[in-house]
Amino acid sequence: MANSCCWLVECQRSGRVLMPDVLNDPRQHLEYVGKILGNDMRSGAVISESDLREPEAGVVSALAELQSLEPLVALDECVFRELGTDYAAKPWELANFACWLPNKQTLSQVVMHEGRLVGFWVSSERVFGEAHVHRVAVDRQWRKAQIARRMFAAFWRAAASMPHIVRMTVEMGVANVVAQRLYRSLGCEYLDAVGTRDYLLARARDERTEGVEIVDESGARSIVMARQL
Repeated sequence: MANSCCWLVECQRSGRVLMPDVLNDPRQHLEYVGKILGNDMRSGAVISESDLREPEAGVVSALAELQSLEPLVALDECVFRELGTDYAAKPWELANFACWLPNKQTLSQVVMHEGRLVGFWVSSERVFGEAHVHRVAVDRQWRKAQIARRMFAAFWRAAASMPHIVRMTVEMGVANVVAQRLYRSLGCEYLDAVGTRDYLLARARDERTEGVEIVDESGARSIVMARQL
């Protein structure tokens, strides 16, 4: 590395890991989200030096900078055709992406490569003080390029810049173990039964719950994960 000065972030499982000293605020170290060296962390995601390399390609920017929402619809449809209900109950239409929600333009991220959309992360502050992740998709050819982690890093920085936001939440199908594994690696934990009911109450939703699972009228089951900021 060009900058040899480092400081330490403590990880309960992995001990001490070198971090670049250019990141003065510990909350900002997620700009370099990379390898997760343990699940029990005091300071969030922890990196190794190999994760500080420049990304091969793709530029992360806020949703507000995207000139057209049509590429979001096309990518969403493509991922749904590939993954089916493991991805979502149904594809989103243009109206879903265009729908106004508080801080959506700031908390949502897209990744472009050579003018082409290769990933999106749609989030908002639908419930005050909570940055909720609504939809995340990455082009199949780019899923080994850490695109989701880089979008999370940008989302996290945006959320951390708003002092009143205290946590992030994300809801997904119980069978979507790939997404659950990703969010666990990003420091999220499952809500317990009480937390799940409170989550529904804050959204005025009347689905029934079975333990930590939410069951809608069709019988589909989902689960909620969260992480404090």
